[in-house]
Amino acid sequence: MKKFLTFLCAVTLVLGLVGTASANLITNGDFNADLNGWTTNGDVRIANTAGISGPFAIAQGMDGKYALLGLKNTDGKSTLRQDFDVTGLDKLAISFNWAFDYWDNSASADDTFLSFVRQDGRPAHKITLIDLETKGTSFRNPDNGMAYGSYNEVIDISGYTTDDARLIFRLMEESDSYYWTGTASVAGIDNVNVTAAPVPEPSTILLMGIGLLGLVGYSR
Repeated sequence: MKKFLTFLCAVTLVLGLVGTASANLITNGDFNADLNGWTTNGDVRIANTAGISGPFAIAQGMDGKYALLGLKNTDGKSTLRQDFDVTGLDKLAISFNWAFDYWDNSASADDTFLSFVRQDGRPAHKITLIDLETKGTSFRNPDNGMAYGSYNEVIDISGYTTDDARLIFRLMEESDSYYWTGTASVAGIDNVNVTAAPVPEPSTILLMGIGLLGLVGYSR
């Protein structure tokens, strides 16, 4: 009987935890379906970690298929974006894995990689490379200009005036006409996840509480 009660409490707790989970608002965030669901501009393509060598082969979070921006030395902007619905939402939890190989043929120019959520045609929340570098970034070798890591943050979108939002990843390459022609910075993106920030409902909190109390009581 005690084993059954323990099992019942555990199931109740799990149901409570499941109740706080949210579905990904982004389609094909792991790029297993190539670029389906995404809109691109400039040089954006799919790569695969299987059998590859070089810096992206060891970049944290670049597993299986992932998106690459700027692979073929193109000047200007390479953009990867997706629109999604935020009806009734006040906060978003955003996470993704990224890698930035920023050592290129015009080393004296400042190439940049950034991401932001946007609505009404204006940037709403900008995530810069500096932001990325402060959130779990690991440097393979600073001299080789390779940085990678994961990003995870909850952002407030309560000021949005429409139900539409757009997540954008952008690589902006600046060529140095004085010394070099062409650029070669590359940005990788994988495991993009955007969900409604979890706000447990009263029934969910009740389930979690019953489960926890039951387990604590049984242990005593």
